[in-house]
Amino acid sequence: MTVEELRELQASGKFHHATYRNQGKVWEGLYVYVHATEAEGGFRGFKLYGCFNNYYRDRNPECARAMDLVRGVHVGSFGGG
Repeated sequence: MTVEELRELQASGKFHHATYRNQGKVWEGLYVYVHATEAEGGFRGFKLYGCFNNYYRDRNPECARAMDLVRGVHVGSFGGG
């Protein structure tokens, strides 16, 4: 996933939310979700679209730029993100 893709998702209205996960280095990063119905494989109105991996914490400039794009926007979902 790229920052440009994230911008396109936001501009198109497909972006639902993003969640930063820090569950061990391999899984650390910003996970991006889009609006999706059950028929589209969604759960509670969204599904995973992609991830900005941040395995080497704070060393991925793409992840940092993506975080700046979603900061102050709907981050997390239904109070559980």
